[in-house]
Amino acid sequence: MFKLTNHSAVLVVVDMQKNLLKAIAKRERVVSCTAKLIESFHIFNMPIIHTEQFSRLLGPTIKPLQHLLGSNKAIHKMNFNCCLEPDFMTALLKSEAKQIVLCGIETHICVLQTALSLQEMGYQIYLAADACGTRKKLDNKHAIEAMLRFGVQVGTAEMIIFQILQTAESKEYKKILKLVAEDKEIE
Repeated sequence: MFKLTNHSAVLVVVDMQKNLLKAIAKRERVVSCTAKLIESFHIFNMPIIHTEQFSRLLGPTIKPLQHLLGSNKAIHKMNFNCCLEPDFMTALLKSEAKQIVLCGIETHICVLQTALSLQEMGYQIYLAADACGTRKKLDNKHAIEAMLRFGVQVGTAEMIIFQILQTAESKEYKKILKLVAEDKEIE
């Protein structure tokens, strides 16, 4: 078990694209939790990397998340495993992160393959389970179980945010409190 810190973590948002999201179970929750993570990483002034799988076919990152990501450019990929993309590895190395908060779609394909590769490389991986999704619930369940077996930490977006925040005395506390207070539970 490890503790997330705001000095060594990066958020990796995997393939939150228009044509992929159409088929994702509980997509509203996945998008809402991903947005909360992106906003909190901006508040903490922590790096964010996001990818798009075969964007010519699957479309761009959805507009609400594009807006939150701002000038952060997507890393385009054809490989399911983000680690097989040189641009992804360049961005990751540039971030100097030792810990990775991972979210996106699909949990059992791109997220799983990326998590296991990053784990093999020695990174500490924390999966935001409520910010991940699949077309079929069973695939999501088994992917999360597999990642747990390989030592990936699993939590929720809010667990991750408050683990990074650590104290109500933090300068970010009021902004984070407002961010999570505005959030409605989406099943």
